[in-house]
Amino acid sequence: MPYTPIDKKDQQTLLEIAREHIQVFLTTGRNLHIEETVFSKPLQQALGNYVRLILDKKTRGAVGNLQSHLPLITDVSQNAYDAAFEDPRFPPLTREEMKETTIEITLLTPPEPIICNNEQELRKHICEGEDGLLLAEGVHSSHLLPSDWHHLPDVASFMATLKKKAGLPTDYWSDNLTVHRFSTLSFRE
Repeated sequence: MPYTPIDKKDQQTLLEIAREHIQVFLTTGRNLHIEETVFSKPLQQALGNYVRLILDKKTRGAVGNLQSHLPLITDVSQNAYDAAFEDPRFPPLTREEMKETTIEITLLTPPEPIICNNEQELRKHICEGEDGLLLAEGVHSSHLLPSDWHHLPDVASFMATLKKKAGLPTDYWSDNLTVHRFSTLSFRE
């Protein structure tokens, strides 16, 4: 299914649903029920996404997935709940914290394969500063988001970090190695 861009109105809807799910659980102890078909078609497509909760300019919970098989509206709602209450790095979010928490959502376009025969050829196809990459071979896989370019100075560093994260040597290449590119759209309250 082709990717349909998410407009400002749908971005606002996603932010509202994420907040509502957390608020409903804090108030009732129950999850928010979503009737997916009442939302716009773009919100019914399956897209990878991350929900990040920010408190005092720091991450207070973040959960997501590179790819999804669920409608976006449902997946964002569930990821918001998981970021608030299931992120193992943090205790469950409290009502008091929620009052001061900002929600940020990052959407990922569907990964597109980059066809190449070696790393030098691959590097020519990468848009530095723009592409997120997903690398995989057998049990080894890793990804870096477009925002990770801020921490890595060039394509060589980006690729070395991607391979190392996958548990592969930084100079590794194989005909079975697959690389996919994706882009992201981030927005917050």
